[in-house]
Amino acid sequence: MGYATMSEIRGFATLPFQHALRDETNKEETMKTRILLGLIAMFAVSLSGLSVSYADEFKWGDTAVLKTHLNEHVEFPATGKVIKESCKQEMPNEFTKEQRAYFDAKIEDGKTYNSPAEVLSAMNLK
Repeated sequence: MGYATMSEIRGFATLPFQHALRDETNKEETMKTRILLGLIAMFAVSLSGLSVSYADEFKWGDTAVLKTHLNEHVEFPATGKVIKESCKQEMPNEFTKEQRAYFDAKIEDGKTYNSPAEVLSAMNLK
């Protein structure tokens, strides 16, 4: 008896346990792909409800409290971040959750606003 030649070995492309290993690897890759696609889908769905579409449909309602706050509690010029902090400190319960979300979406932290009118304009309010 001699050794098997390469052509004889090639005839046995895989051994029985190799199929199981290959199947397990494919299952792992399929699972990883499904998890990744699921995470991407969840992320996309979570972004779809953000301020871009929400803010265009939102109606603030009576702006008197907001105007009073801007005139009496914010020293202009002020950045959006300062204005937001002032609202949270000076009037934490004056605005609804929806109003606060709209305000946060429309007022940019890094932008400087020179007057209450600029803030209202940025929020599409009069």
